[in-house]
Amino acid sequence: MASVLLVEDEDTTRLLLEARLRWAGHRVRAVASAPEARAVMGGPLPPEVVVTDMFMPGGSGLGLVSSLRAHPDSATVPVVFL
Repeated sequence: MASVLLVEDEDTTRLLLEARLRWAGHRVRAVASAPEARAVMGGPLPPEVVVTDMFMPGGSGLGLVSSLRAHPDSATVPVVFL
């Protein structure tokens, strides 16, 4: 299955989505903010898909996607907005 980066600032929602994605067989890295997500994307094992909240402290989902699209390594990573 896919390697998923889940970006959600609400703890309950993040835990619920993370559990559901893992149950479906995906490898999940869950973070609570756009800055954390950017750090993961720049790491050694970038995700194959990003699932992100639209509105979060520290930056919006749209801002996150804009910064992902600006870099060649993450420009084509699929994004799902919550």
